[in-house]
Formats: sequence, structure tokens, C-alpha cells
Amino acid sequence: MFLVKFPIFIALTILITACATSQSINIETSPPGAAISVDQEYIGRSPTTVDISDVDDIRNLRIVAEKAQFNTSSKTLKKKRNGLFPEQVFLKLDQPVNLMGGGSGQQQGGQQTTIQGPTIIVPGVNGGAAQVIQPK
Repeated sequence: MFLVKFPIFIALTILITACATSQSINIETSPPGAAISVDQEYIGRSPTTVDISDVDDIRNLRIVAEKAQFNTSSKTLKKKRNGLFPEQVFLKLDQPVNLMGGGSGQQQGGQQTTIQGPTIIVPGVNGGAAQVIQPK
């Protein structure tokens, strides 16, 4: 009787340890509706859930949230001590700061000035006005 149960025990042990560990991660953003990608693969729009079929083979996950008129937000997830990733992820997408105020151009002495490309803002010294430097 012992000889019959022992091979079954070994077979079950091998089967259980060979199974991949799966996990679901819920992803939410503020504002909702952001395009979500995990390790450069599009998943869907937030809120969404990503199912990982084999957590054991993955070290880190990079989650990116993008939405028009908002700055991109990203987070790199690392495994916890239990070998799993966090089950909930929240990403906040901020609206870009408009340092110049009022759109793509400013009225200066009756003229429309358009600022394009990279712009460097240098704060004023001793309460003076900020200086805008346009690289060429």
C-alpha cells in the first residue's frame, strides 16, 4: 500500500510546484480613461485589470498611463516579500503647468509672440521679471 501512495505523492508534488503563479493587478488613474500600457504593451483604458499568467518569471513591471492634455505618469512595480506585485496601482496624471499663461502666445506691446520648442525660464533676480531664453 505504501509503495502505491508514494509515487502518487511525488507526482502531485511535481505537478503543484510546476504550476505558474498568476496574479491580477487593478490599475486606476486620476482622471479615469487614461491609456494603460504594461511593459510597453497596451492593456486598455483605466480603470482596468491586468492579468499576469506567470509572476515567477517577471522581476519588475513598468506601468504607463497616458491621456491627451495631461502629463504622462508611470510607475515601476517591484515584487513584495511574498513574491507578488501590489494588487492595486494608482497613477495621477497632472495637467501641464502653463508658466506663461494664456496659450501659445503672449501679448507684448500689441504684438503676438509665439514661443516654440524647448523654453528655459530663468527666475528674476531681486523681484525682477522672469527671463525667457529660447535655445537656437
